[in-house]
Amino acid sequence: MVEPLSRIRSPRVLRPHLDCLYRTVNLLGGLGWHVVWLFTICFTGSLALYGLGKGELGFLDAAYLSITAATGAGLGNVALSEVPKASQVVVALLIVGGGQVAIAAGAVNMQRLRAGWELEAMRRVANTTSSAVSEEDTESDATPSENTDNVPKLSEKASFEIFSNTPQSSITRGPYGPEDAYNSLFRRHEALGVLCWLLPAYILAFQLLGTLGLGLYMQYSGGDILVADAHGLNPWWWAGFNTLSSFANSGMSLLDANMTPFATRGMLVVLLQCALILAGNAAFPLLLRLLLQALKPASLPGLAALTAPDAATIFPYLVAHRERRWLAAMLVVFNTLDWTTYVLAAPSTPSLRPLSTSARLLTGFFQALSIRSGGFGIVSIRELHTSVLLLYVAMMYMTAFPLTTPPKSHPEGRSALAWTKTQFHGLMRAGDLRYLATAVWAVATIEGTRLGEVLATVFEVASAYGCVGVSFGDTRDGRLAVVGGWKGGSKAILAAVMLGGRLREVRRGLLMGWGQADDAEQEEL
Repeated sequence: MVEPLSRIRSPRVLRPHLDCLYRTVNLLGGLGWHVVWLFTICFTGSLALYGLGKGELGFLDAAYLSITAATGAGLGNVALSEVPKASQVVVALLIVGGGQVAIAAGAVNMQRLRAGWELEAMRRVANTTSSAVSEEDTESDATPSENTDNVPKLSEKASFEIFSNTPQSSITRGPYGPEDAYNSLFRRHEALGVLCWLLPAYILAFQLLGTLGLGLYMQYSGGDILVADAHGLNPWWWAGFNTLSSFANSGMSLLDANMTPFATRGMLVVLLQCALILAGNAAFPLLLRLLLQALKPASLPGLAALTAPDAATIFPYLVAHRERRWLAAMLVVFNTLDWTTYVLAAPSTPSLRPLSTSARLLTGFFQALSIRSGGFGIVSIRELHTSVLLLYVAMMYMTAFPLTTPPKSHPEGRSALAWTKTQFHGLMRAGDLRYLATAVWAVATIEGTRLGEVLATVFEVASAYGCVGVSFGDTRDGRLAVVGGWKGGSKAILAAVMLGGRLREVRRGLLMGWGQADDAEQEEL
């Protein structure tokens, strides 16, 4: 029996407005509502940063800083250590609001709310129809002379047809056996209910553990690093900000030196941030699946749907077994390739020669994760070997979730070999390369870039598109990215590249079509 869900009823006053909002979201599609959300927080953040800057930060720079924080690109045009504390808080909120896991948590709550409304509407239709049939039965009893054989009865089958508004021939077989639209939607609502508390708990757990670990280290062992900084940062504020930035893969830091002070010390700090970088992006689908498997013995309502093979239809990050293996393999292969190339090139890199073997291994591992998505710099990127830099450009161009198509669109019964070939072809696909080449040419024209600085421009554009945040650094102010010394037109171009890169998963990647109702559901709405 399906339990009544009275607790999810929404106020009648707000219901029409929320329905209108949901219809608008469906009209925009998955890409549209991502664009609206990013535009909203970026514009709001721009106004806040411009107002808090007290005339020291122009609106263009404020808008750029908002975009680079919200998209997770993290290519700084100003030194965060010099902006007011209130502005630092705004940047931290933008990092959180633009984080992939945080956006996913918000979207899941909206979807669950709408599923509850639809269930309530179905029950209301069924109750109305049942009342009408009961009245007809009463009238028939009152007039026994009439033929009662033709009085319609609300059978169980008819009840299901009323609930689903679809003929019985359209009932499909799901992972739990024959299902109608009502039961399927009820199970979906239960599954979304699990994610509604699990995703915030996932985020909060990593934030607390990261802040606690980094804060304790800086409080008792790394105080001299903060004292050496000209602005005398509070260790706990630095720890909280770095935790947010690592989890959202932003790469922004309140320390002017970013992570370079930890190249020869602070292994705990480096390893903690490695864990945060993986948990907030590339390894999120894998860790979420492990977490759901660990909760399986609890027999929570809705948990079975989230561990089913087709769970990606509910939440796109819950990819199927084959896709999980592919993501895990790519995570290991790409990072191992970056790490190995870095370590092999270290002896011929003047800036890395003074480092011990253990320090080279540690910094190489951290930089490999940062290049894929983290965005932090633990060594001087400009001074790395050319082979390492060229490899880094290619790695930043590739998405953190290198799946050619969403898992739910893969045809059933497709051979593993054919599927793997498709994935490899997808890795080699040019995609937006022509737009990035145009962006590099436009920036080079505006800035009058010399031949020796072309690689720095290419690296900056690739980092912006990948929403990574690693940069050669401005030659005049090493605290800033290369973009910090560019003109307004070049900053605007790079901001557009960041937005395009941030939305590529929605345009043709793992999140394509997410948040948009299918055709049947839109007809219902």
